Amino acid sequence: MKTCILGIAFGMDKSSLCVFVNSARRNGYDGDIVLLGDVVSDDTRRYFVDTGVDFRESAMRPAPFFRGRWPLYISVLREGWDSVLIADSRDVVFQETPVWESGLNVTEESAAIWQEGYNTEWIRKPWGDDVFERIKHYPILCAGTVWGDPDSLMRLCEFIRDHDSMDQGSLNYAARERVLPATIYPNGEKVWTLGLEGYDFVKQDMVGFPPMFVRYKLVLPDYHVPPIVHQYDRHPNLVTMFKELYGYEKH
Repeated sequence: MKTCILGIAFGMDKSSLCVFVNSARRNGYDGDIVLLGDVVSDDTRRYFVDTGVDFRESAMRPAPFFRGRWPLYISVLREGWDSVLIADSRDVVFQETPVWESGLNVTEESAAIWQEGYNTEWIRKPWGDDVFERIKHYPILCAGTVWGDPDSLMRLCEFIRDHDSMDQGSLNYAARERVLPATIYPNGEKVWTLGLEGYDFVKQDMVGFPPMFVRYKLVLPDYHVPPIVHQYDRHPNLVTMFKELYGYEKH
């Protein structure tokens, strides 16, 4: 199976990408990694060569960023992969090789849409109150890790490109309203998205959660090891841990 981890690296260098890249390589992933970005240093280019990263310069930084990056993925998706993971490179760490599947696959976060202000507006403003009322009690779907076959991902990219909405709002609308068929996984099964893990919605404050590591892997309370951890940078103690595990630059 020909697989690809696909991400954006605008304004980033090896110091900000090594957790992403090193964790994938050291935990068994030997497929393709494609990063799209702007000008990088010679040192960073050498790092990409050493770790087998296919870095591609783009002439223009996507704008607006969160919607504008999706059209950039389309040309890569046309290159004949069997399955692709589109992932945020800044705050994703791989604990195991990703699970490769067909269709469009997404993961939930640890809060409902109505509980979080930004996600509420990303649905209500572009899609209207009726849509918001229908889907507000569903857990948020995260746009930072989506995976599947190229055709399904291209349909998502085109949908986001064609609508004037935050990418995550478009994803939640399309998947929950069944505009785009999607397999939806609970948070922590395939991807553990930590952005709202430990958030106190009454106090409107991140109180954090006590992370548990077993054999250098972050595990859920039932000891399940999620293959991918996303938004770990919301928790300073996890930033320290993952930098110690994967942050040095040699492969």
